[in-house]
Amino acid sequence: SLKVLNPINAPDDWEKAMLLEFEAGKQEATTFTKMEGQEVFRLMRPFHTKPGCLYCHAHQGYKEGEVRGGISVSIPLAPYRAIEKRSLRILQYTHLFFWASGLFIICLSFYRNKKRLTLRQAADNLLREQSGKIELFAYSVAHDLKNPVIAIHGLAKILNKRHLDGLDDKARGYCVQIEKSAEQVSALVDQINAFISSKEQPLYKEPLNLLDICHAVRAENEERLRARNITWHEPPADVIIEADRLVILRIIRNLVDNALKYGGDALSTITITHEESNTFHTISLSNDGKALGQNDCRNIFLIYKRHCPDRKVEGTGLGLAIVKDLVGLHGGQVWVNSDGKKGVTFSFTIAKSMA
Repeated sequence: SLKVLNPINAPDDWEKAMLLEFEAGKQEATTFTKMEGQEVFRLMRPFHTKPGCLYCHAHQGYKEGEVRGGISVSIPLAPYRAIEKRSLRILQYTHLFFWASGLFIICLSFYRNKKRLTLRQAADNLLREQSGKIELFAYSVAHDLKNPVIAIHGLAKILNKRHLDGLDDKARGYCVQIEKSAEQVSALVDQINAFISSKEQPLYKEPLNLLDICHAVRAENEERLRARNITWHEPPADVIIEADRLVILRIIRNLVDNALKYGGDALSTITITHEESNTFHTISLSNDGKALGQNDCRNIFLIYKRHCPDRKVEGTGLGLAIVKDLVGLHGGQVWVNSDGKKGVTFSFTIAKSMA
């Protein structure tokens, strides 16, 4: 109190200052300071004069409601600082543990990913090497088969032409069968070579008129179209695309050949159309011949996958697989649509930009 009755209750300098602030209306005072060399926390609140206080302190001039004094508490902070230090140490150890664990996991993941990448690269290299060997072997076999097949075919034709009168009907049938088989093997060899080259040949892109390509393919098949009275429809105007001429020619040639082979007797019309978007040219070849089932539409572009069960229809099962690879060289896709009742439409895209 500022009006001390017992000297032992005399306020120190900080308490005096706070009592004056209490008289001005302050309700609580706190501070961190040092007492006798130790850090302490000090808390002080005021005592207000109540009616019962006046029995003993009225002679000091206090009135009801006035600040009569205050109570001050000093708490040593050393035990709390020790707790704080211990908590901080635990927190540091916890953070260090999680940091080390995270670093270990990152290093382990990096090591595993690096090992996995190394294994994948090794597998890719081995696959490329084996694929190159297989392609070389296939090309070598196809090349070595070509000459004997041509010789067999030629000899069968000579035998059938020059010695036809000396052969009975059975022998003549054998000659015809040998000649057709030789033609089929020769076609298969040509398709194998085409399939291999489609994966390796570089692209020579240039501006092409799609109508010129259509005219060239039509000229190649003019006799077959005329013999079967098939109507041919092309895009109505010049269409310029940026592509490899030989590749586009082979794609359309294979699709037309597929239509002529598998369209059946109902085939009467072949139609080539073109659509264009900001990123692709879409070329479609439709025919009104024999339809395809859903399962055939899904598997038709697989290698050696024939959708015609009739063995009298010649085919190697490579033509549409070659189309798929050639379209892929131009950054496009190929697909087929059929309602299962009549007609088939093959469509493929050519990317305007390969970037």
